[in-house]
Amino acid sequence: MPRRTLHTEWVDRQAYELRGRGHPWAYIAQELHLSGESVARAAANRHAERLGIVTEINTRRSAAGRLAASRRHGRATTPIAPEGRANLVQNIVLPIGQRTFGAEIEFTGKYKHQAARDIAEVLHANGITVPEYAGAPHIHSMPYHGDTCEVCGVTVTDKYRHWRVERDGSVTQYHRHGEFGGEVVSPILTTADFNQLDLVLKALRAESNNPANGKGKVTESCGLHIHVGVNDLTPDQRANVVKQWYGFTDVVHTFVAQNRINGTYSKTMSPMELSRVVNLLQNGTRDRYAFERVTEKYRSLNVLPFYKIGTFEFRLHQVTLNFNKVRNWVTLLLAFVQAFATDETAPNGDRAVATAQRTAINTVSFLDLLVNKTDATNKVSKFYLKRQRQFNPTVANLTNEIITSGGVIPVARLANISDDERSEF
Repeated sequence: MPRRTLHTEWVDRQAYELRGRGHPWAYIAQELHLSGESVARAAANRHAERLGIVTEINTRRSAAGRLAASRRHGRATTPIAPEGRANLVQNIVLPIGQRTFGAEIEFTGKYKHQAARDIAEVLHANGITVPEYAGAPHIHSMPYHGDTCEVCGVTVTDKYRHWRVERDGSVTQYHRHGEFGGEVVSPILTTADFNQLDLVLKALRAESNNPANGKGKVTESCGLHIHVGVNDLTPDQRANVVKQWYGFTDVVHTFVAQNRINGTYSKTMSPMELSRVVNLLQNGTRDRYAFERVTEKYRSLNVLPFYKIGTFEFRLHQVTLNFNKVRNWVTLLLAFVQAFATDETAPNGDRAVATAQRTAINTVSFLDLLVNKTDATNKVSKFYLKRQRQFNPTVANLTNEIITSGGVIPVARLANISDDERSEF
């Protein structure tokens, strides 16, 4: 594809995403170096049409202008009512391969600056473009959410386009040679960039050339935070993602280490908090303070980044430097957003059913939806059934029986549960 076409598509997408964050057309035109507001509007509309979203024809234009627009875009001049537009885009959600994500990986075992050097060298050696400093590959090493690299002194204005390492308050310590441990922050990625994620994790695990450093490692103080882009979703779809995440939270809890469940940095929203967040999202609110009045950052699904960078942050998973585990978790989250943006299948909430049995029933529904409604494969489903067996064998056994019995737990099996096993219910 010609470079000009690729560049145009990039500009169109940026205009669409900036508008989705509530920026005025004048600001978007200035940011993207476009000649005017109308050009910015046209760019955003082109990207919307690539997504299959029908945009409204401006009714303030003259009759001739509306007719020209209808001919250009191949649709009627009658404006589409808001509820009609909502119906048109209701089931249009980006597939896994097109949805963006970002990773924040906390680590210890290496000095922060050395980890940045190791990552830069590995990326450069494998053909990934990284900046240079003092004649060597370089990624920025920065203070927590800072803008200036502590090594090269450059003020970074495009943090979301490059890998970087930051100080992190929960893991960084001050040792003889500087800050020890930190957080690796990825650029905006898609599944096509999984190879970069693999290389970065290898660099963290590897022994450094510097004898003062060891291998990167993780502890219970470390976390893995995945940001998933949700700017393309409608307000109702974003609200549904949050509602369904906490609806199926009993299932997702069986896929992760027990110390992450309602942990200090990954708590579950209370029913009242969830109701208020869902209401704000459904109303299309982008007011930072409105969200901060009803929720906070340290939730297993944190919605606060949405008003700033258009993402939801999933904080539940324990940190790992194992690429297979990270890839499967990212795939599950991307599939979850795609499937549950439009699916309102309610989890089984029958309190007459024992808790472990109810979780097993919901596990089957949850994984079936991900596989049947997205590009996620049975490999992801099988991976998380194994994880469930590791972290919650009682539920895993019941899940397996539902699957092998065609969806019904044998009554005889429930009658033969031991007293110790029944206490798990």
